[in-house]
Amino acid sequence: NAITIADGGGITSAAGITSTAAANAFGASSFAGDVAVADSKFIEFESAAGTPTTDNTVQGIVIEFLAVETCSQFDAVYVSTTTGRVGRADANDAAKMPVIGIAIEYADAGNSIRVLTHGVYRDDGGFGGNMTVGVDLYAPETPGTLTTTRPSDDGDFIQVIGVATGARSAFI
Repeated sequence: NAITIADGGGITSAAGITSTAAANAFGASSFAGDVAVADSKFIEFESAAGTPTTDNTVQGIVIEFLAVETCSQFDAVYVSTTTGRVGRADANDAAKMPVIGIAIEYADAGNSIRVLTHGVYRDDGGFGGNMTVGVDLYAPETPGTLTTTRPSDDGDFIQVIGVATGARSAFI
């Protein structure tokens, strides 16, 4: 049996699964219990060579947090040790490291925000221009802003958080 989840996130087919409410079965999907994957099976995120085909899209594992400060889409984020909320990471400040992922949406302080912790994303307007495939992405020296330049100032924290999978796409 297989469950197929559409590009937009809803179940498009579910072999062997019945539902009395088709709208619930094939709309945006959530699971109230654990999801188990059998031995030698996997979850596959399909994309063109690890590069999403549409600007401002993500594909992978996303976890919802609360924001400790305003965060923009695709800001690199850390977890605050005092609040447990996420904020914009900064390689110049030990309290704002390590990077745990990338915000996939804008959020004001105190609001929920979803963070890509493992996966790929595409940002045609980001990265300071086109990247070379395979180049490392580092924790930012400018709060939240990823960089392909290794931080080099005295006292900077160096963390590789991803790699370029395309001119404007990255694996985190």
